[in-house]
Amino acid sequence: MALSLFPDPVTGRYKDETWRTLGEELQSLLSPEEYDSATRTTFTAFYTSPLVIRSMHEALERLGVPRQATVLEPGCGTGNFIAQAPAPGPKVAVGTYTPHIPHPYRVLSRLIFSGGILEAMA
Repeated sequence: MALSLFPDPVTGRYKDETWRTLGEELQSLLSPEEYDSATRTTFTAFYTSPLVIRSMHEALERLGVPRQATVLEPGCGTGNFIAQAPAPGPKVAVGTYTPHIPHPYRVLSRLIFSGGILEAMA
């Protein structure tokens, strides 16, 4: 669905007139740098299913990684890996310089996962 907010990179056309209106509104709300970043990351964003995330956490546990280990997450995206970690969850270090992730997502992830769970790293 997010792809529809941007014109097709080949044709330059939106899916339809409604999406064009929404896409132009989005562009008006973001700086040129933020819009370019959102465009790039939307076309390359892939979301991992909860089943795969759960399996990865179980594999880490079988490998002996402590649940409260510090984990580097250079670009947490929507935060699904952090949110679905078994309790007590890991302390997650998220890179503050992640140019492939739009700034608003970095800010939101720090707000959502604050309180000792998330540490910002330079």
